[in-house]
Amino acid sequence: MSAPPRPTGPTRSKYHERSYTLLEAARKKAHEKKNYDFATTRDKPSQECVKRLGFAPYPEQLDLAECMLLGLNATSIAGTGWGKTLPFVQFQWKSGGARCANEVTFRIQIASRREARC
Repeated sequence: MSAPPRPTGPTRSKYHERSYTLLEAARKKAHEKKNYDFATTRDKPSQECVKRLGFAPYPEQLDLAECMLLGLNATSIAGTGWGKTLPFVQFQWKSGGARCANEVTFRIQIASRREARC
C-alpha cells in the first residue's frame, strides 16, 4: 500500500510529519482489519466534488476527510475561503447524507458567528 505524496515546502514541520505518520498508521490498521484502500476511498469523493462543485479538492482536504473517516482527531487552520467545511461533506456525498452535511455546515456557520462576536 503506497501513500500519496506528502506536501513539501515551509509548512512542513515536526507536527506535520507526526500527523502524516498517524494517518499512515491508521490506514495500515484499517487495511489489515477491513481491507481499506485509501486510493479508492479518496477517489470517489474527489470525483463527486468535481461533479457537484466543478473543482477537485485539495489533497489536504482529502486528508482531513480521511482522518474523520478513520476516527482520527484533526485540526485545520486555514484562511477564509480555503474550504475547511468541504472535508465534512465529502464522505456524506458517498453515503447520500446531504441533510447531515447541511446541518454540519449550518452549525459551523453559527459557531463562526458566535466567535466573531467575542
